[in-house]
Amino acid sequence: MNRRGFTIVELMMVIGVIAVLMTIVTTSAMSSMRGSREKRRDAMRIALESAIATYQAQNSEGKWPGPIESLAENAESAVLSESDAQKVFQIIVQHSMGQASPRMQLIDPNGLFVAPSGVQDGKGSGRSFPDARNGDGRRRQKMPVANMAFGYQGTVTGKFHRFNIVYHAQTDSVSVSHHCHDCLTTTGCSNGNCPKCHANEK
Repeated sequence: MNRRGFTIVELMMVIGVIAVLMTIVTTSAMSSMRGSREKRRDAMRIALESAIATYQAQNSEGKWPGPIESLAENAESAVLSESDAQKVFQIIVQHSMGQASPRMQLIDPNGLFVAPSGVQDGKGSGRSFPDARNGDGRRRQKMPVANMAFGYQGTVTGKFHRFNIVYHAQTDSVSVSHHCHDCLTTTGCSNGNCPKCHANEK
Protein backbone atom coordinates (compact mmCIF):
# COMPACT_ATOMS: atom_id res chain seq x y z
CA MET A 1 0.00 0.00 0.00
CA ASN A 2 1.49 3.33 -1.09
CA ARG A 3 1.35 6.34 1.32
CA ARG A 4 0.96 9.68 -0.35
CA GLY A 5 2.62 12.64 1.37
CA PHE A 6 1.70 16.32 1.18
CA THR A 7 2.58 18.13 -2.00
CA ILE A 8 4.30 21.53 -1.98
CA VAL A 9 1.05 23.17 -3.05
CA GLU A 10 -0.87 21.58 -0.18
CA LEU A 11 1.78 22.64 2.33
CA MET A 12 1.68 26.20 1.01
CA MET A 13 -2.11 26.23 1.34
CA VAL A 14 -1.90 25.04 4.95
CA ILE A 15 0.73 27.67 5.77
CA GLY A 16 -1.42 30.33 4.10
CA VAL A 17 -4.48 29.38 6.15
CA ILE A 18 -2.44 29.45 9.38
CA ALA A 19 -1.03 32.89 8.47
CA VAL A 20 -4.54 34.26 7.84
CA LEU A 21 -5.80 32.86 11.15
CA MET A 22 -2.82 34.33 13.03
CA THR A 23 -3.45 37.74 11.44
CA ILE A 24 -7.11 37.65 12.48
CA VAL A 25 -6.26 36.65 16.07
CA THR A 26 -3.48 39.27 16.35
CA THR A 27 -5.69 42.04 14.94
CA SER A 28 -8.50 41.12 17.32
CA ALA A 29 -6.14 41.07 20.32
CA MET A 30 -4.63 44.45 19.39
CA SER A 31 -8.08 45.97 18.95
CA SER A 32 -9.16 44.65 22.34
CA MET A 33 -5.99 46.00 23.97
CA ARG A 34 -6.51 49.45 22.46
CA GLY A 35 -10.12 49.51 23.61
CA SER A 36 -9.07 48.54 27.13
CA ARG A 37 -6.44 51.29 27.23
CA GLU A 38 -8.96 53.86 26.02
CA LYS A 39 -11.42 52.86 28.75
CA ARG A 40 -8.74 53.10 31.46
CA ARG A 41 -7.59 56.46 30.10
CA ASP A 42 -11.12 57.89 30.15
CA ALA A 43 -11.80 56.51 33.63
CA MET A 44 -8.64 58.15 35.02
CA ARG A 45 -9.37 61.42 33.22
CA ILE A 46 -12.87 61.60 34.69
CA ALA A 47 -11.61 60.67 38.18
CA LEU A 48 -8.93 63.39 38.14
CA GLU A 49 -11.37 65.98 36.81
CA SER A 50 -13.87 65.10 39.53
CA ALA A 51 -11.17 65.22 42.21
CA ILE A 52 -10.12 68.73 41.20
CA ALA A 53 -13.73 69.95 41.32
CA THR A 54 -14.22 68.28 44.71
CA TYR A 55 -11.11 70.04 46.03
CA GLN A 56 -12.59 73.41 45.06
CA ALA A 57 -15.96 72.49 46.61
CA GLN A 58 -14.40 71.32 49.88
CA ASN A 59 -11.96 74.22 50.19
CA SER A 60 -13.17 76.61 52.89
CA GLU A 61 -12.46 79.62 50.64
CA GLY A 62 -13.68 77.98 47.45
CA LYS A 63 -10.23 78.11 45.87
CA TRP A 64 -8.84 75.86 43.18
CA PRO A 65 -5.62 73.93 43.82
CA GLY A 66 -2.37 75.81 43.24
CA PRO A 67 -1.78 77.04 39.67
CA ILE A 68 -5.48 76.99 38.71
CA GLU A 69 -6.37 79.59 41.34
CA SER A 70 -4.18 82.27 39.75
CA LEU A 71 -6.12 81.84 36.51
CA ALA A 72 -9.42 81.99 38.38
CA GLU A 73 -8.45 85.21 40.13
CA ASN A 74 -7.64 86.84 36.79
CA ALA A 75 -10.69 85.38 35.03
CA GLU A 76 -8.39 83.92 32.43
CA SER A 77 -9.16 80.78 30.46
CA ALA A 78 -6.04 78.78 29.65
CA VAL A 79 -4.42 75.42 29.17
CA LEU A 80 -2.08 74.93 32.12
CA SER A 81 1.57 74.39 31.36
CA GLU A 82 2.82 70.83 31.67
CA SER A 83 4.56 71.54 34.97
CA ASP A 84 1.57 73.39 36.45
CA ALA A 85 -0.81 70.59 35.48
CA GLN A 86 1.41 68.04 37.22
CA LYS A 87 1.57 70.25 40.33
CA VAL A 88 -2.24 70.22 40.48
CA PHE A 89 -2.38 66.42 40.21
CA GLN A 90 0.30 66.11 42.90
CA ILE A 91 -1.70 68.38 45.23
CA ILE A 92 -4.82 66.26 44.67
CA VAL A 93 -3.00 63.00 45.43
CA GLN A 94 -1.10 64.40 48.44
CA HIS A 95 -4.34 65.60 50.05
CA SER A 96 -6.01 62.26 49.31
CA MET A 97 -3.15 60.37 50.97
CA GLY A 98 -3.04 62.62 54.01
CA GLN A 99 0.36 64.04 53.03
CA ALA A 100 -1.09 67.57 53.01
CA SER A 101 -3.41 69.31 55.43
CA PRO A 102 -6.32 69.09 55.60
CA ARG A 103 -6.82 65.56 54.34
CA MET A 104 -9.52 65.39 51.67
CA GLN A 105 -11.24 62.34 50.24
CA LEU A 106 -10.67 63.36 46.63
CA ILE A 107 -9.48 60.31 44.73
CA ASP A 108 -8.19 56.77 45.18
CA PRO A 109 -4.71 57.18 43.68
CA ASN A 110 -4.21 53.41 43.37
CA GLY A 111 -5.95 53.45 40.02
CA LEU A 112 -3.63 56.07 38.52
CA PHE A 113 -0.84 55.59 35.98
CA VAL A 114 2.42 57.48 36.58
CA ALA A 115 5.97 57.96 35.37
CA PRO A 116 9.00 59.92 36.63
CA SER A 117 8.37 63.64 36.07
CA GLY A 118 11.27 63.98 33.62
CA VAL A 119 10.04 61.33 31.20
CA GLN A 120 8.92 62.65 27.81
CA ASP A 121 5.53 61.70 26.43
CA GLY A 122 5.71 58.58 24.31
CA LYS A 123 9.18 57.66 25.60
CA GLY A 124 8.63 55.92 28.94
CA SER A 125 6.51 52.93 29.84
CA GLY A 126 5.09 54.25 33.12
CA ARG A 127 3.63 52.04 35.87
CA SER A 128 0.74 51.86 38.29
CA PHE A 129 0.67 54.20 41.27
CA PRO A 130 1.04 51.38 43.86
CA ASP A 131 4.09 50.00 42.03
CA ALA A 132 5.65 53.46 41.91
CA ARG A 133 4.97 54.09 45.60
CA ASN A 134 6.22 50.72 46.81
CA GLY A 135 9.16 50.33 44.46
CA ASP A 136 10.25 47.16 42.75
CA GLY A 137 13.29 45.81 44.56
CA ARG A 138 16.63 46.85 43.15
CA ARG A 139 15.36 47.60 39.65
CA ARG A 140 12.85 50.31 40.53
CA GLN A 141 13.09 52.47 43.60
CA LYS A 142 10.17 54.05 45.43
CA MET A 143 8.92 57.23 43.78
CA PRO A 144 7.64 60.12 45.92
CA VAL A 145 4.45 61.85 44.74
CA ALA A 146 6.42 65.07 44.15
CA ASN A 147 8.45 63.25 41.47
CA MET A 148 5.46 61.75 39.66
CA ALA A 149 3.90 62.74 36.36
CA PHE A 150 0.28 61.60 35.96
CA GLY A 151 -1.01 60.24 32.70
CA TYR A 152 -2.15 57.20 30.76
CA GLN A 153 -1.02 54.52 28.31
CA GLY A 154 -1.14 55.53 24.65
CA THR A 155 -3.65 53.35 22.83
CA VAL A 156 -1.23 52.23 20.10
CA THR A 157 2.14 51.74 21.81
CA GLY A 158 1.17 51.67 25.49
CA LYS A 159 3.80 54.33 26.20
CA PHE A 160 3.26 57.01 28.87
CA HIS A 161 1.45 60.26 28.00
CA ARG A 162 0.53 63.13 30.35
CA PHE A 163 -2.92 64.53 30.96
CA ASN A 164 -3.53 68.24 30.38
CA ILE A 165 -5.70 70.61 32.43
CA VAL A 166 -7.87 73.39 31.01
CA TYR A 167 -9.42 76.15 33.11
CA HIS A 168 -12.63 77.71 31.74
CA ALA A 169 -13.08 81.19 33.22
CA GLN A 170 -16.61 81.77 31.90
CA THR A 171 -17.99 78.79 33.80
CA ASP A 172 -15.31 78.73 36.52
CA SER A 173 -14.71 75.07 35.80
CA VAL A 174 -11.84 72.73 35.01
CA SER A 175 -11.52 69.91 32.51
CA VAL A 176 -8.84 67.25 32.19
CA SER A 177 -7.91 66.24 28.66
CA HIS A 178 -5.72 63.71 26.87
CA HIS A 179 -5.36 65.96 23.82
CA CYS A 180 -2.17 67.90 23.13
CA HIS A 181 -1.75 71.61 23.82
CA ASP A 182 -2.13 72.48 20.12
CA CYS A 183 -5.44 70.65 19.92
CA LEU A 184 -6.67 72.47 23.03
CA THR A 185 -5.52 75.98 22.15
CA THR A 186 -6.36 76.07 18.43
CA THR A 187 -9.14 74.79 16.22
CA GLY A 188 -7.17 71.61 15.67
CA CYS A 189 -3.75 70.06 15.90
CA SER A 190 -1.63 70.85 12.85
CA ASN A 191 0.93 68.19 13.72
CA GLY A 192 0.00 64.98 11.92
CA ASN A 193 2.47 63.07 14.09
CA CYS A 194 1.00 64.24 17.38
CA PRO A 195 1.60 61.30 19.76
CA LYS A 196 -1.38 62.16 21.94
CA CYS A 197 -4.36 62.23 19.63
CA HIS A 198 -3.60 60.84 16.19
CA ALA A 199 -3.83 57.26 14.96
CA ASN A 200 -0.14 57.04 14.12
CA GLU A 201 0.83 57.46 17.77
CA LYS A 202 4.58 57.00 18.34
